[in-house]
Amino acid sequence: MEMSIALKNESPVFREMPYIPEVHFGWLKNMMEHKRTCFLVDETEGELRGFFLGGLSTYYFNNDVFAEDYTIYVAPDYRGTRIGLRLIKAFEEWARNQGAKHCYLGTNTGIQSGRFVKLLQVLGYGGPGMMLSKEL
Repeated sequence: MEMSIALKNESPVFREMPYIPEVHFGWLKNMMEHKRTCFLVDETEGELRGFFLGGLSTYYFNNDVFAEDYTIYVAPDYRGTRIGLRLIKAFEEWARNQGAKHCYLGTNTGIQSGRFVKLLQVLGYGGPGMMLSKEL
């Protein structure tokens, strides 16, 4: 939970938004109890260095399963290592074993988005997708 708070506080998109611990805990608990959710961590000697939370869904027009990320984060001291790569590869393997035909990953935090997109491209991700936002 501490690392997901660190993500929120580091993100130029999320840092000014209010934080409600009960909502955060409830969302994480719900995600981790869901059978179609995958929660991965990179930890060494009790130090959490990164995590990946993703899950499975189906298209609205057929029953094909696809995987998508909900959030991925690597602690600042460990960026540029292979932690993010290992987390993504592990998620892809999990998704493939669950019957997913496609995997959709992206970024909306504003934390080194360009580097993350380049990593995804190296891993073979591409296509027409793009997420844009605006305040309402």
